[in-house]
Amino acid sequence: MKMEVHLQQRLEQRLQLSQQMLQNLELLQKPILELRQAIDEELQANPTLEIASELEERPAEAPADAKAAAPETPTEEAQREYLESVEEVWMESERRGRGSGTSEDGERRQEFLQSVGAPSASLRDHLRTQIALIEVDAELKPYLEHLINHLNDIGYLDSPFEEIVQTLPEDLKRDADGAARLMLETALSFLQKLEPAGVGARDTKECLLLQLDETDASYAAKRRLIERHLEDIGNNRLPKMARDVAADPQALADFGFKAGTDPAVIMEDIKILIGELQKLNPKPGANFSTENTPRVFPEVIIREVDGKYEIVIEDSWLPPLSINKVYQERLKDKTVTKAERDYLRHKIDAGRKLISAIEQRRTTIQRITAEILKHQLDFFEHGAEHLKPLKMQEVADALGIHNSTVSRAISGKWIETPRGIFPMKFFFATAAPRQAPANTLPPAGAPPAEPDDRTRLALMERIREIVDGEDRKKPLSDLDIVKILKQQNIAAARRTVAKYREEMGIPSSRLRKQY
Repeated sequence: MKMEVHLQQRLEQRLQLSQQMLQNLELLQKPILELRQAIDEELQANPTLEIASELEERPAEAPADAKAAAPETPTEEAQREYLESVEEVWMESERRGRGSGTSEDGERRQEFLQSVGAPSASLRDHLRTQIALIEVDAELKPYLEHLINHLNDIGYLDSPFEEIVQTLPEDLKRDADGAARLMLETALSFLQKLEPAGVGARDTKECLLLQLDETDASYAAKRRLIERHLEDIGNNRLPKMARDVAADPQALADFGFKAGTDPAVIMEDIKILIGELQKLNPKPGANFSTENTPRVFPEVIIREVDGKYEIVIEDSWLPPLSINKVYQERLKDKTVTKAERDYLRHKIDAGRKLISAIEQRRTTIQRITAEILKHQLDFFEHGAEHLKPLKMQEVADALGIHNSTVSRAISGKWIETPRGIFPMKFFFATAAPRQAPANTLPPAGAPPAEPDDRTRLALMERIREIVDGEDRKKPLSDLDIVKILKQQNIAAARRTVAKYREEMGIPSSRLRKQY
């Protein structure tokens, strides 16, 4: 096969994104706080870009040596006029937004700042603080530190005790047999007396036992339930536990019953004790975190005013931007060198494009929110059960934009509504799966079935309502729920009901039963 290099001409059409379009898409995808950070960085990098309030405080002074303006090409003049008009629209929208409720915007910003809590102490730091405040034998402290380093995020020892002994540093290992292990056991006993109660446990049973009050009159009964019936409690086997207690003389003594007591009476006592055990925390370290809880800041507010809904873009965190007039005049000065003029023209153009991109971002989010409000009006009027299926493509087609633009616009954005704060993606709900009639096939050539206008969330809410209204002594099975839904003209398969029930954290009928 002969190989050679040669030139070839080819004519083709190709769609390429301009730098302005790429910047618009990048800013569109950023949440408002990230956008504010990007603006601050641009303010530092671009000397021609300034915050409008700063310009209003000090009038711009033209350079002393400013002379006749340098001629502009028609292309440059058209581009300048367009960008200046965008800048004027931006400034007007900023003045209008801030003039209508400056004090309210200030209160919202202050409320947000106050809601951002300081970094919380980790579990290890919390334990070390307690140790520092308590008189602890200096010889014991390194063993305590070794144990603290072996705690996982929920407060349990992350390795078997023997492995923890083997991982002791060489300077803590004793020559005498078992001396290091004895010191570590003493340290563990000390650690397990610290707060939170249950820390330093090796398993769930030990964690719960550490939280029991030994002076409690029912301590023996609770201890027996944890040690011997923890699995039964998790599986709601109350009758079995009552029978086991009735058949064991020692268990009867722990519960304070006499031989021959009716198991039904014992079961009532067990129910009370289980209710008290449920107040214990099987994950004592979970309340401590090494990371800050992420905060959300709604960028869009939908308010109901006089029976109608209005959309407010909450971008008061963004400063009103403008191009410095001094540099604009400097650009027209004939004495300016070509290199300086090119630099100023580049920076001014970049600043105006940034202003244009921010305004376009605002407009796009406003238009998408209006479409969401139009499609999901029943949700705002009647609640989550009336949320309708909505695809991003439907909104994109209605607005004449690309599907990916909608995806970028709603990414990381939140909406504050009269019914709560939701991510914008929440309103793009998928339809709930439909159940085909049993033992039936669609006729040949028949059109596909109409899509269900009931969303997955709406079906989940309906299932929750049915479960909340059931008789706890005779809870409904998944099949019973399917039958009730069918009576309400809602088709759903049993496996769908089971899946949604598990996602909502609703236990099975056997576990929901109350004896």
